[in-house]
Amino acid sequence: MYDVIVMGTGQGLSIGYYLKQTNHNFILLEKGNEVGDSWKKRYDSLTLFTPRL
Repeated sequence: MYDVIVMGTGQGLSIGYYLKQTNHNFILLEKGNEVGDSWKKRYDSLTLFTPRL
């Protein structure tokens, strides 16, 4: 039994990060073969938008 079920591990990974720091029992579900799969297929030119430090 899970306290939280996160569907989609694109942005859901950040939720998983914070849930890991709690006592919640959770699972991350992704329909694609790898994390962020739908973003990779949707945007050919997807890049990180934050400036380099």
